[in-house]
Amino acid sequence: ATDVHIRQYFATAAETPNERPSSCPYSNLLSASLVKLWKNAALTDVEIRVANDAQSVLAHSVVLSARSSLMASAKTEENQMPRTSSLTLPTGLVAVQPTMQTMSIDLSEYALGTVRNLVNFLYVDKFLEDFDTMAHVSEMMECAGTFKIQELFSVCEDRISQNIGKLPVEDSLKLFGVATKHDSARLVEILENDIATKAKTPEGINALHGAPKERVTSDTVLAALADAVSPQTLSPLVSLADKLDEPRIRAPCLRYSLRNNDDGVAKDEDFRKLASSTSLGIEMLKAIAQDRRLSETNAT
Repeated sequence: ATDVHIRQYFATAAETPNERPSSCPYSNLLSASLVKLWKNAALTDVEIRVANDAQSVLAHSVVLSARSSLMASAKTEENQMPRTSSLTLPTGLVAVQPTMQTMSIDLSEYALGTVRNLVNFLYVDKFLEDFDTMAHVSEMMECAGTFKIQELFSVCEDRISQNIGKLPVEDSLKLFGVATKHDSARLVEILENDIATKAKTPEGINALHGAPKERVTSDTVLAALADAVSPQTLSPLVSLADKLDEPRIRAPCLRYSLRNNDDGVAKDEDFRKLASSTSLGIEMLKAIAQDRRLSETNAT
């Protein structure tokens, strides 16, 4: 149900409290009623703590359990505990009901806005208007994956796929980690190809320095890095190979350096890193390069 549907329903209900609007399906009635309870913080039994300890987000466990398989399992276990109290009704009848207790969920690693958007989506299947950056989407997808909310996870996958070309490589690397963690094969492939494309520039290669090794060393990304060796990218690639201790990046750099040393492309610093990585002294590398040039001269 949208906010418009909800406002229309409650406006009609206020005029005719005993009649259900014929144009409003039962599903919208239920959703509208739950949203009204939620916005009024009525009968909420879940408190979600966020990064700012002074604030929290309240919700109903029945809604969270209906949308999240993880929450459903947790609530089922909680309900198996014998915890009831008697309640005397106005008619004099006595009913037995569970004691109202609040479940506390710690989401202190997430921002308040992200959690509010998460809960809003669970109630009305839509995001708040301020949910418009990839940083928000990344956090939301992490939440959806952790709590096993498949519909929300799919929405985040779609939004990332539609905006993949606009992302800096740093964001793609972060999202790649989230997608890998939560087994999103579709998004892993898309992000892997995106990282490989953007990692062919000095700026893109430098961005890889801060990424975990497993996000950089896939076959797709390594093949792109091997093809990216050039006068402009050699130094950042040598530094990356040195940081990751990755021979599959080092080898194409070494081959390129040996072929192009006479043009002054390979710096002494690059040779030093390559030499220390391959147990060859810097002078030996230069000698090999000199031999290579002499061989090529004699061949011509």
